[in-house]
Amino acid sequence: MSRGLSTQQKRVLATLQTKIMPNSDKTYFSTQEIVCELFPQYTLWLMEAKQNPFVHTLKEHIDYQKNDKLRVSVYRALRSLEKRGIIMSFTLCRGGRHWAIPERLTEIDKKRLWRQEDYNARSHYWRWGAFVKTLPRELRLAYKLRDPTAEQIREIQRLWKDWKRLGKSERKSLA
Repeated sequence: MSRGLSTQQKRVLATLQTKIMPNSDKTYFSTQEIVCELFPQYTLWLMEAKQNPFVHTLKEHIDYQKNDKLRVSVYRALRSLEKRGIIMSFTLCRGGRHWAIPERLTEIDKKRLWRQEDYNARSHYWRWGAFVKTLPRELRLAYKLRDPTAEQIREIQRLWKDWKRLGKSERKSLA
């Protein structure tokens, strides 16, 4: 028996079910649009940070960590809902991730936007990124600098095969 949805997941789901864009029949939304809908203070912070002439990126802003926690918590709720099969995600041409409830999408949108291969490829890249963080320091540096020797490449491949066999809890202990 599965556990119920968290309060955050219920709020995200309600947003995806009811959100309507003015003068548009769009039924899929980016992570940022969902966060702005749920947390108006995040929208205000984004506007303030973009107008600040002393900050080049959002990460340089003094309130970045506090506001990024909101974005991350919503993103985790979205990923959890996607894993349960309640919502679906896809990437558009610029690489931005969008989320939708399958019942709200038209058949044309489903065929045009979402492909299982994209989901599988994206999850592979996420796993690879998590694996690279667990590499020993010298291998990670060689990989990041794009200058590994043939021996280092074989060692990375061997570690990758071992890492894929590990369970989720065992992987966390490596990080």
